[in-house]
Amino acid sequence: MPGLIAKQPNGLYCRISTVVEAPTHDNMTKEELEDLLITQRSLDINLVTLEQWLAVYEVDFNLAIEQLGSACSTFEETKEWLVEVGYQHADEFMEKIAYRWDEWEEDEEEEECQIEMNLDRKAAEEFGKHFTKGFEVGFENIVIGNTQEEIDQMANALKKEASE
Repeated sequence: MPGLIAKQPNGLYCRISTVVEAPTHDNMTKEELEDLLITQRSLDINLVTLEQWLAVYEVDFNLAIEQLGSACSTFEETKEWLVEVGYQHADEFMEKIAYRWDEWEEDEEEEECQIEMNLDRKAAEEFGKHFTKGFEVGFENIVIGNTQEEIDQMANALKKEASE
């Protein structure tokens, strides 16, 4: 899944995309998160519980928000979202990452955002198909800490194994 799952300061869960640099899902209860992960084929409840999945893949909110940027949301939208989910240091954090919005031109942003969001969803679905198998054979944190090439190699190995 090219995104990070984290518990927001308000106790609900979010998914922050590492592709579009924005939250794609937020304010999710555990039940809603479980539904999302099952839909994206990132969780097979016949093999692991949501708590087991979270123990391996949940990321601290402070680490997850480091992925926020200008790809699909404005500076104001991002700051507003941080405040909405109860982040107490939104002003200081946004000041620290404000440079990320200086590089984008407004008219190109929307078109690129739509393209990347579609790619992000397709990648999440494809990767999710193989997540359960990867969990079963013991891959640890298959996305975070690996290069795209390493992730592709693991996914291809799982596809090959599944076809045999």
